[in-house]
Formats: sequence, C-alpha cells, structure tokens
Amino acid sequence: MKTPRELILERHRSVEPALERITPATLAAYARASLATADRHLPPGIHLSCLVRTFWMESLWPWRRVWLGLSALWLVILAVNLASPNAPQVAGAKKPQPNPEALTVLREQKQLLVQLLESAIPSHPADVKIPGPRSEQQSAVAFT
Repeated sequence: MKTPRELILERHRSVEPALERITPATLAAYARASLATADRHLPPGIHLSCLVRTFWMESLWPWRRVWLGLSALWLVILAVNLASPNAPQVAGAKKPQPNPEALTVLREQKQLLVQLLESAIPSHPADVKIPGPRSEQQSAVAFT
C-alpha cells in the first residue's frame, strides 16, 4: 500500500520536466510583464465602490452571524414592545400633593438653618493682610 506522499509524487511526476525548463530569467520577464499590464489597468484614484467593498469584506462579512443575531434580537425586542398592552406613562404627569404637615416641618427647619448660619457669619470681616509680590518682600535671616 502506498503512502499519501508517494501517491502525490507519482501524480505530479509528469510536470517535473516543465518545471525544470523554467529559469529565473523567464520568471523575471513574466513578473515585469504582469506589472506593466497591472499598471495600465489601475484606476487613477480610489473609488467609493472599492472602499465600500473593502469595508464590507473586512468589517461586516466575517461577523455576519453576529449581525444576524443582533438584528433578530432587536426584532424580538420590538415585537415584545409592540405586543405589551400598557402604554408608557410619563413620570411627571401627575404630581402628588405634598403633605401640609411635612411642609410646615420643612419651613421650620429652614428657619432654624438660617438662624444658625447668621450667627456663624461674623458681622465684619477681620483685617487680613494680603502679602504682596515676592519681589517686594524682604527676607529676614537670623544668625545664631
């Protein structure tokens, strides 16, 4: 029984003489010819269709299953939202009336706070000496 390597080598033995006839000069000539034809067929600038195709092939196409799953999820969310019988209610539509007792307690607390703050603030500001620029200050050095 032959190994897979022997089978592949046997199948490709007929091509060996053609491969041996190829020289580096022949390969170089072929490369120059293909570059010359490629330069003639290139567009002068980048087209939008080329950019869109590149974006599609590199960004969206590899992740097509993820995008399909996300779109299915959004469709399920939309269906559940439309099927719910409750209409959304605005939070601030009805404001409950405040309790009158709570309002009086809050007013009393506010008055106490104002009284406490008035007593804490001095009636006249103390004389504070603001230092001048450093260039005008004299340094006092004490030698001991």
